[in-house]
Amino acid sequence: MPVFNRSEQLILLLLASALVIGAGVRVTDSYFSDLEDFHVIKGAVQPPFESLPGETGKDVARSTASPAHQAALPLNLNSATLEQLTTLPGIGPRTAERILERRESNGPFHQVSDLTKVKGIGKRTLERLLPHITVGEAGNPAGGPHKGRTP
Repeated sequence: MPVFNRSEQLILLLLASALVIGAGVRVTDSYFSDLEDFHVIKGAVQPPFESLPGETGKDVARSTASPAHQAALPLNLNSATLEQLTTLPGIGPRTAERILERRESNGPFHQVSDLTKVKGIGKRTLERLLPHITVGEAGNPAGGPHKGRTP
Protein backbone atom coordinates (compact mmCIF):
# COMPACT_ATOMS: atom_id res chain seq x y z
CA MET A 1 0.00 0.00 0.00
CA PRO A 2 1.50 3.31 -1.00
CA VAL A 3 2.39 5.73 1.75
CA PHE A 4 1.84 9.40 1.10
CA ASN A 5 4.21 12.08 2.30
CA ARG A 6 2.96 15.14 4.21
CA SER A 7 2.40 17.37 1.17
CA GLU A 8 0.56 14.61 -0.70
CA GLN A 9 -1.68 14.03 2.32
CA LEU A 10 -2.45 17.74 2.43
CA ILE A 11 -3.36 17.79 -1.26
CA LEU A 12 -5.63 14.74 -0.82
CA LEU A 13 -7.28 16.43 2.15
CA LEU A 14 -7.90 19.61 0.14
CA LEU A 15 -9.33 17.64 -2.79
CA ALA A 16 -11.62 15.66 -0.49
CA SER A 17 -12.74 18.89 1.19
CA ALA A 18 -13.51 20.47 -2.18
CA LEU A 19 -15.52 17.40 -3.14
CA VAL A 20 -17.56 17.51 0.07
CA ILE A 21 -18.17 21.27 -0.24
CA GLY A 22 -19.22 20.91 -3.87
CA ALA A 23 -21.64 18.12 -3.00
CA GLY A 24 -23.08 20.25 -0.19
CA VAL A 25 -23.59 23.21 -2.52
CA ARG A 26 -25.28 21.01 -5.09
CA VAL A 27 -27.63 19.46 -2.53
CA THR A 28 -28.46 22.88 -1.08
CA ASP A 29 -29.06 24.35 -4.53
CA SER A 30 -31.41 21.52 -5.52
CA TYR A 31 -33.26 21.82 -2.20
CA PHE A 32 -33.89 25.56 -2.58
CA SER A 33 -34.55 25.54 -6.34
CA ASP A 34 -38.31 25.24 -5.65
CA LEU A 35 -38.25 28.61 -3.89
CA GLU A 36 -37.53 30.53 -7.08
CA ASP A 37 -41.27 30.74 -7.77
CA PHE A 38 -41.90 32.37 -4.38
CA HIS A 39 -42.45 36.13 -4.55
CA VAL A 40 -43.18 38.61 -1.79
CA ILE A 41 -45.74 41.28 -2.59
CA LYS A 42 -45.05 44.20 -0.29
CA GLY A 43 -48.12 45.86 1.12
CA ALA A 44 -50.47 43.07 0.04
CA VAL A 45 -51.71 42.64 3.60
CA GLN A 46 -51.72 45.38 6.21
CA PRO A 47 -51.65 44.33 9.86
CA PRO A 48 -54.35 45.68 12.12
CA PHE A 49 -52.93 48.28 14.51
CA GLU A 50 -54.49 48.74 17.89
CA SER A 51 -53.81 51.96 19.76
CA LEU A 52 -53.67 51.98 23.51
CA PRO A 53 -55.96 54.49 25.22
CA GLY A 54 -54.47 57.98 24.92
CA GLU A 55 -51.65 56.94 22.59
CA THR A 56 -51.26 57.59 18.89
CA GLY A 57 -48.44 57.78 16.38
CA LYS A 58 -46.06 55.51 14.52
CA ASP A 59 -44.25 54.31 17.65
CA VAL A 60 -47.51 52.88 19.01
CA ALA A 61 -48.31 51.31 15.67
CA ARG A 62 -44.85 49.76 15.62
CA SER A 63 -45.19 48.44 19.16
CA THR A 64 -48.48 46.69 18.36
CA ALA A 65 -47.47 45.39 14.92
CA SER A 66 -46.22 41.88 14.47
CA PRO A 67 -42.42 41.58 14.12
CA ALA A 68 -42.78 40.74 10.43
CA HIS A 69 -44.54 44.06 9.76
CA GLN A 70 -42.57 46.28 12.12
CA ALA A 71 -39.86 46.92 9.54
CA ALA A 72 -42.46 48.64 7.31
CA LEU A 73 -42.68 51.56 9.77
CA PRO A 74 -39.80 53.98 10.41
CA LEU A 75 -38.16 53.06 13.70
CA ASN A 76 -36.92 55.86 15.95
CA LEU A 77 -33.34 54.93 16.84
CA ASN A 78 -33.51 57.07 19.98
CA SER A 79 -36.44 55.20 21.52
CA ALA A 80 -36.17 51.71 20.00
CA THR A 81 -35.89 48.62 22.17
CA LEU A 82 -33.56 45.69 21.55
CA GLU A 83 -36.43 43.64 20.15
CA GLN A 84 -37.47 46.42 17.77
CA LEU A 85 -33.91 46.94 16.53
CA THR A 86 -33.56 43.23 15.68
CA THR A 87 -36.52 43.55 13.28
CA LEU A 88 -34.47 45.83 11.04
CA PRO A 89 -32.86 44.22 7.98
CA GLY A 90 -29.28 43.15 8.66
CA ILE A 91 -29.45 43.90 12.40
CA GLY A 92 -28.97 40.94 14.70
CA PRO A 93 -29.03 40.79 18.48
CA ARG A 94 -25.36 41.72 18.91
CA THR A 95 -25.52 44.73 16.58
CA ALA A 96 -28.74 45.84 18.28
CA GLU A 97 -26.93 45.68 21.63
CA ARG A 98 -24.11 47.81 20.19
CA ILE A 99 -26.63 50.40 18.99
CA LEU A 100 -28.16 50.59 22.47
CA GLU A 101 -24.69 50.80 24.08
CA ARG A 102 -23.72 53.65 21.74
CA ARG A 103 -26.97 55.48 22.49
CA GLU A 104 -26.49 55.08 26.26
CA SER A 105 -22.85 56.16 26.25
CA ASN A 106 -23.04 59.04 23.71
CA GLY A 107 -26.63 60.21 24.03
CA PRO A 108 -29.27 60.26 21.30
CA PHE A 109 -28.47 59.93 17.62
CA HIS A 110 -28.66 63.33 15.90
CA GLN A 111 -28.54 61.99 12.33
CA VAL A 112 -29.23 58.57 10.87
CA SER A 113 -25.67 58.63 9.50
CA ASP A 114 -24.44 58.53 13.14
CA LEU A 115 -25.35 54.85 13.01
CA THR A 116 -22.17 54.16 11.03
CA LYS A 117 -20.22 54.87 14.22
CA VAL A 118 -21.58 51.60 15.61
CA LYS A 119 -19.27 48.63 15.02
CA GLY A 120 -20.75 46.35 12.36
CA ILE A 121 -22.70 49.05 10.52
CA GLY A 122 -21.11 50.46 7.39
CA LYS A 123 -22.34 52.49 4.46
CA ARG A 124 -24.03 49.52 2.78
CA THR A 125 -25.94 48.54 5.89
CA LEU A 126 -26.94 52.16 6.48
CA GLU A 127 -28.28 52.46 2.90
CA ARG A 128 -30.37 49.32 3.47
CA LEU A 129 -31.69 50.73 6.77
CA LEU A 130 -32.55 54.28 5.58
CA PRO A 131 -36.20 53.55 4.66
CA HIS A 132 -36.73 51.87 8.04
CA ILE A 133 -35.16 54.29 10.53
CA THR A 134 -35.51 57.81 11.89
CA VAL A 135 -34.00 59.90 14.66
CA GLY A 136 -36.95 62.30 14.92
CA GLU A 137 -39.82 62.24 17.35
CA ALA A 138 -43.21 60.77 16.48
CA GLY A 139 -45.47 63.46 15.06
CA ASN A 140 -42.54 65.79 14.36
CA PRO A 141 -42.43 66.55 10.62
CA ALA A 142 -38.80 67.65 10.86
CA GLY A 143 -37.87 64.26 12.27
CA GLY A 144 -38.87 62.25 9.23
CA PRO A 145 -37.33 58.95 8.24
CA HIS A 146 -34.15 60.53 6.87
CA LYS A 147 -33.57 63.48 9.19
CA GLY A 148 -30.00 64.63 8.80
CA ARG A 149 -29.31 62.18 6.01
CA THR A 150 -26.16 62.93 4.10
CA PRO A 151 -26.21 62.03 0.39
